[in-house]
Amino acid sequence: MPVPPILIVAPPPIDNPRGPIAAKFIGSAAKSAGLAAAYQATAADLRCDFFDAGSVTPASTIDGIHLDADQHQCLGKSLAAFVAGMAHWG
Repeated sequence: MPVPPILIVAPPPIDNPRGPIAAKFIGSAAKSAGLAAAYQATAADLRCDFFDAGSVTPASTIDGIHLDADQHQCLGKSLAAFVAGMAHWG
């Protein structure tokens, strides 16, 4: 049975955590720096496709961690275009 193509998506780096959940994410901004590069290296090692969500949207301006509704829309459109341009996903 053939293995389907796999797309690894790195999340945007965590910004300065804010709001009620901030205490859970102390030090996370520094820890998330370089995460996309690590995901990209893993994707290359595993021969998977890779997309860096941080290249099209930052983390939320509200909490610094998640994505807001408009960011989800931006990411979805960008991912759809990315996948549509990949011949082996058709």
